[in-house]
Amino acid sequence: MVKYIKIALRNIRRHKRRTILIVIMITTAVAVTIFLEGILEDMRQGWLKAIIHTQTGHIQIMHKGYLEKELMAPLDMLISHPKKIEKFLEKQESILAMTKRLNFGGMIATPEKTAIFSGIAVDPVNEYEVFCLLDVDKGEKLSPYKENGCVIGVGLAKNLAIEVGDVVTLISNTIEGTLNAVDVEIVGIFKSGQPQVDNMLLYVTFPTAYNLLNIVGDKVSNIILVLKSINLAPKFASILRSFIKDRYIGEELDVHLWSDLATLYRKVMGMNKFTTSIIELIMFFLITLGICNTMLMAVFERTKEIGTMTAFGIRKGEIVGLFLCESLIIGIFGGLLGSILGAGITQVIQFIGIPFVPPGTDKLVYIRPIVCLDKIVLAFILATITPIIGGLYPAFWASKIKPVEALRFV
Repeated sequence: MVKYIKIALRNIRRHKRRTILIVIMITTAVAVTIFLEGILEDMRQGWLKAIIHTQTGHIQIMHKGYLEKELMAPLDMLISHPKKIEKFLEKQESILAMTKRLNFGGMIATPEKTAIFSGIAVDPVNEYEVFCLLDVDKGEKLSPYKENGCVIGVGLAKNLAIEVGDVVTLISNTIEGTLNAVDVEIVGIFKSGQPQVDNMLLYVTFPTAYNLLNIVGDKVSNIILVLKSINLAPKFASILRSFIKDRYIGEELDVHLWSDLATLYRKVMGMNKFTTSIIELIMFFLITLGICNTMLMAVFERTKEIGTMTAFGIRKGEIVGLFLCESLIIGIFGGLLGSILGAGITQVIQFIGIPFVPPGTDKLVYIRPIVCLDKIVLAFILATITPIIGGLYPAFWASKIKPVEALRFV
């Protein structure tokens, strides 16, 4: 083996231009792969954090079948006794924070205009502990001490031509199905950067919503939990399901993980992963073809040498091993160089950031690629294997050269 390595290193040094070309190809592919995976990982972590801390939490408890009808905000599928569940949850050390929500919809009216709204009733104190609520562009955040206060999306406020301090009327169906209305004061206007949210969403406190919907008691649409770690979610969800099954009698409730609720996230991340994998496969396929072509040229140039080796009794397997050893050394060197370069570039771009405006928003964010050790190892392994695959055909072709045929090149 040592003999092969020495001969392979000598041949690599003899053909510097060819070696440098292959190394550049491998280095570029590895560096690009590490950088692309770093961007994808940053997007995944950033979006996941945003979803958990603004929309889903880690776990949600809701009435059985409510998730399928959530957009309709049905009032006949509310959790009737949430305090029973809260008492159990308060004893659990895995929970970092929890909150309740009541979803509803209806019309919002001023003396001149009306619009459709999607409303969420919250307990502001608990809500702020669970969710990073949308930035208030004007006015102030919702407060439990402000009677009939309302925080509204900037798009909805613009459509109705209202400002902080204005009084509007919320109209909705009560839990019995009759119409009811309450007046609320706009205490804040938020801006999420997502038109579909800014144009429809508003927040009120539970007393305001209960008054509007004529709800008696402490009924809610869902209970949302944030745990100390996302990794605790599956196990804690199982514990919660067992508690609801054994000790919560009277209603059928479902326990949903964040992954059940963030369907768009899973689809987009899956598509991004698939696209990135295709790009990487194409890159390494092209490298394989390039290496195969380059190694074939090397075989043609070294026909005399190969014929002489065969004439001296060198076996076919040894000739194949020699060429594959050359490919392996080049792959290792290119993989190491690409890993260092890719990690270095990723770190620099992470510090600088890439300005980006996500689709459907008008907020500027910065993509900061993350150096992932497992992706570096994977890229290095691919860089090592690819030259061997590319060198297989030329190596076997070289092993079939007969000494008599090689004499024509002397």
